[in-house]
Amino acid sequence: MLPTPPVARPGDVCILLEPHTHEMLALRGLQRQLQVTFGGAAQQRVHFTSQRFALPDPTELLRVIHSLKMNLAAIASFPVRARCLELVEHPFWEFCVLRWDLQRTTTMWNFARAVHYALLQAGMTPHYPCDDGWRPHVTALEAIASPNGYSVNGQHQGQQLYTARRVTLSQIQEGKQFKILATIPLQSLP
Repeated sequence: MLPTPPVARPGDVCILLEPHTHEMLALRGLQRQLQVTFGGAAQQRVHFTSQRFALPDPTELLRVIHSLKMNLAAIASFPVRARCLELVEHPFWEFCVLRWDLQRTTTMWNFARAVHYALLQAGMTPHYPCDDGWRPHVTALEAIASPNGYSVNGQHQGQQLYTARRVTLSQIQEGKQFKILATIPLQSLP
């Protein structure tokens, strides 16, 4: 059985990979197609949460940002592709979500390891595993009324969702709100 990451709490910082604004039109189209079958609401801020960590002292944020910049300096923008769709009960949001389970490409693994080691170097403890238990995903729809009876196997396999071009640090606030702390661009594709 895979270890369960600590429950998300206010103050925790999430490391996100988000699409560029010009990619959102195509993503919104995919979300609308899925809503026809599954209902629910479109995830407004589409992203891939690559890691989460507790920030015990806000003054340590600059050290984390510096470590991320150093470790991600050689990472170029890369495609974020779906492997399949899956319906899951989300413990933080307390409702069912439909998400794209992502292909774990070599580039994505390299990115995940760079983030993992950057956090360790900054003295932070990563919440998600950086091993075979790592399950990257992007939420497409939230607040699905009932997951029963839906088949999602094979849908969207290999679908490119967007290109990861920047890393966003987002801190969980009270009331399930978020505050953007920093963004770090990845190298542009040649």
